[in-house]
Amino acid sequence: MPLQKLQTKLELVLKELKEQIIIFVETDRLGDASFLLKQYIKLAPTFLDRYSLEALIRAAEEDWSGAEKILNEGLSVHPLSFDLLYNLGYIFEEKQEILQAYHSYMRARYIAEGEREKTDIAAALKRLVPQMAGSVKSQDGEISTVIRAGEIAMAVTTKTKELLKRKELLGTIEKHIDKNASTVLEIGFKDGIISKNLNYFGYDVTAVDPIKERILNVIAGEWHDNLLQAEQKVAKFYYEIVDLEWVQKIPEFDVIIAVADKNIDIFATREEQASDLLKALLQKARKQLFIRVSDGHSPKEFSKADLAAIAASSDSALKTIAAPDQGDDQIPGGLSLCLINKHSEPEPFSVPIGAAAQHSKSTIFEVELKKCVDLYGAGYVDDRQHFVEMLRQYREDPELQYEDSFLKAYYECFQPRNTEETLF
Repeated sequence: MPLQKLQTKLELVLKELKEQIIIFVETDRLGDASFLLKQYIKLAPTFLDRYSLEALIRAAEEDWSGAEKILNEGLSVHPLSFDLLYNLGYIFEEKQEILQAYHSYMRARYIAEGEREKTDIAAALKRLVPQMAGSVKSQDGEISTVIRAGEIAMAVTTKTKELLKRKELLGTIEKHIDKNASTVLEIGFKDGIISKNLNYFGYDVTAVDPIKERILNVIAGEWHDNLLQAEQKVAKFYYEIVDLEWVQKIPEFDVIIAVADKNIDIFATREEQASDLLKALLQKARKQLFIRVSDGHSPKEFSKADLAAIAASSDSALKTIAAPDQGDDQIPGGLSLCLINKHSEPEPFSVPIGAAAQHSKSTIFEVELKKCVDLYGAGYVDDRQHFVEMLRQYREDPELQYEDSFLKAYYECFQPRNTEETLF
C-alpha cells in the first residue's frame, strides 16, 4: 500500500478511536475508554490528541495529578499546543491552584488563533476573576503588590529606584525604536515593564527570561488587566533557558532588546563565548539591536569594544544612546545602552497625538487634558474632579491624611444607588 494511503488510513482509524473514547468518557464507561486509549497509544504514542485523551480520562476519574502529569508530558513534545495548555489550565482550576491556572491560560492565550480559541480563553480567565484579588502599597522606597489567588497569597516587592531605572530605559528605547518595526524580542524582561509598554505601543512583543521567579513579577503587574480585558492583545512572556544555541535556533525579529543586569549570566554563557553570542544576536535582529554593555571589562557584561568590532564587520551603525551608568561600582567605567541600526537611520516611534491615533497601532495616545472627562462626565480641568482635588491638596500638604482629604468627603457625600442618580 502506498505510504500516503497508509497515512490516510491511520488518520481515519485514530479519528474513530478518538470519537469512541470521548463517547465512552461522556457515558461514564471509563474502563472501555482506557482500553481504546491503549490501542490509540500503540498506533500514535506521541500524537497530540493522545495526551488530551488520556488527560480527559484521568480528569473523569478525578485523578487531577495524573491528568496534570500527562499534559506536561505532552507539552514537552508539543510546547505550542493550545489544547494542551488550555486543558492544563483547566486541571489547575479544578485543583484550586489558581495562580498556575492563570499562568497556563495566559500561555494558551499567547498562541490562540481562531475565534473559538480566543473566546474559550476569555471565558476561562473571567472564571478566575472572583478567585483573585490584589492590593498595592508603597513604603520605605519599595512598592509591594500582594495577590490572593484562591488560598494562596503572593507578595512581589520591588525597589522604587529600580522601577524608575527601568522606566528610564523604556523612555530611551521609545525614542529610538523603529516606528515601522513589527516584531520585538526582549531577553531578560525582569519586571516586564519594557515589553508590556512596547506592546501598548502596537509592537508584537515576545519576552523571555531564564529566571523563573520573574514570571511572578509579570503576573503581579498585569493580572488585573488580563482578567478584566481578556480580549486585548498582550505581550507574550515565557520562562526559558537562554544560551548561544537557543539564540541560533530562534527566528528573526525586527528588534531585539537585551538590557538586563549581568547579561552574560542571563545568556548562560562563558566570557569567551560572548563575542559569538553578540554576533548571533545581531544576525537575528533584522533592523535593530538594543543592548546593555560594559565600557570597561566585566566578566558579567558584554564588552562595548567587542560590540563595536562586530558592528563594524557587518557595516552596521553603532551608537551609544544612554550615558554610562556610574552608579555600579562593580563595573569599571560603568555601563552604556547601545543601539545598532542594521540599515539606514529609522523613523523613531512617537506616541500619537489626537487624530493621528486612528492611523497608529498604538493603544496609547495623547489627548489634551481639557478634552478628557471621567466615567461620570466630570472634566479634569474645569470641574472639581475628586482625584484632581486630592492631588492638589497633597501638593500643598505632603503629610495629608485620608481622614482630612477631599476624597473622603467626596465618597461620604456621593453614594448613588443607580446610574440615574450618578448622572443626574
